[in-house]
Amino acid sequence: MRPGGSYVAPLGGSLSTLFLARHGQTRGFLTGSYTDLTDLGVAQARGLGAWLAAMQVQPDRVFVGPRDRHQQTHDHAKAASGMDWPAAVRLTDLDEHHGFEVVAHLLSGEGGALGVPLREAVTAQDRVQILRAFRDMMHAWARGDVRAPQGEDWDAFRVRVERGLDTLCEAAANGQTVLAFTSGGFVGVASAILLGLDAPASTVDLAFSVENTAFSEVRFSADRRTLYRFNAAPHARADLPQTGI
Repeated sequence: MRPGGSYVAPLGGSLSTLFLARHGQTRGFLTGSYTDLTDLGVAQARGLGAWLAAMQVQPDRVFVGPRDRHQQTHDHAKAASGMDWPAAVRLTDLDEHHGFEVVAHLLSGEGGALGVPLREAVTAQDRVQILRAFRDMMHAWARGDVRAPQGEDWDAFRVRVERGLDTLCEAAANGQTVLAFTSGGFVGVASAILLGLDAPASTVDLAFSVENTAFSEVRFSADRRTLYRFNAAPHARADLPQTGI
């Protein structure tokens, strides 16, 4: 930190910085409104924007994923920051994985026994069981045990994340800051790539730990990339809790 609390990259600012921020809380992926932020999600986004302003983080480039929840999070964060951010560039590679297409496939009765726990949890409206069944489904999808008729598989998703990470890091000159709004799956897989993790199970668990509006921070140059912080939420407070969906 500089005196006064502003944010500064290490090594005298010679490295560029990438903030990968997850969207705010949504109304739930099984409600038909996963794209819309809740009131808490809006507050989380504004809290992130206020923190960025307090730390004097001025992005040189801003990218936003293709979903409404990505754009809404950006809009509320920017408004709360009160800073003059550059116009956001829409980047489709920042989209979430296609696990939700697999969910729809299983809920339709396809997928055999793999879909039974998820359908039972949804019928019972048991949130804990729904999340547990969703996690199990994600592991099965990452292993290649199930997939939707349409949509990318796990390997294609990982390739897309790596391509998106390349785009983000190539967008900044020496010492610049990039801010990107995306989803937990992208953040988790990007972090796994930076950490050298290949096992799908470990990567899925990493993605599941990413909380709403938490950010992961990458320090990078032309020949090196380092995951400096993962799933950080310094803007969280007792009245502004972090959430997982």
